[in-house]
Amino acid sequence: MNVKRKALLIRNLLYLEDVIKNGSFTKTSSLNGIKASNLSQLIKQLETEIGYPLLVRHHTGVIPTSLGQRICTLVEQLKNELSIIENIRKNVRKKSSVCLYLPPFFELPKKLFQELYPFIELKIVQTPENFDLGIFTQEPTSLPKEHIIAYTFKRGLLTQNLWFAKVNDSQEVNLVMEFLIAQLFS
Repeated sequence: MNVKRKALLIRNLLYLEDVIKNGSFTKTSSLNGIKASNLSQLIKQLETEIGYPLLVRHHTGVIPTSLGQRICTLVEQLKNELSIIENIRKNVRKKSSVCLYLPPFFELPKKLFQELYPFIELKIVQTPENFDLGIFTQEPTSLPKEHIIAYTFKRGLLTQNLWFAKVNDSQEVNLVMEFLIAQLFS
């Protein structure tokens, strides 16, 4: 299935979910700026593609079949995923900063990080104070245990215990932490 057909499928699935939620073609069509007859045809095409009826049509509205209800649940999950993508898109426009404390030996591939996460500005702090995320070679005792995650990294014969301390649990801090862990394991 090419991109255009997938886009049409997603559009029709979103319409189906809206029809089921609203209980009628008329209400859904007025909310979406489409003629009720065109909307009904799109849903009929979807039912033909799937090979099973998705709605039971009555003069008072529509009721989903069991398959229609199952697909509606999947479309709700799809809408949640699309919302996450939309939030990422919005966040890309506004740059956030993360204060990061690193041990002296840790080399951060800043260029790679900026290519992957252009919406996050890393501010490296020299002392283990006032940071959003810190990496320590000894377990920090000044922070609550729920803010600390321990990892053991092995490279050849060398084993290194590191503690990640998250003072801020934002999406950006979590992305930085995932990036750093990936770098350590690579």
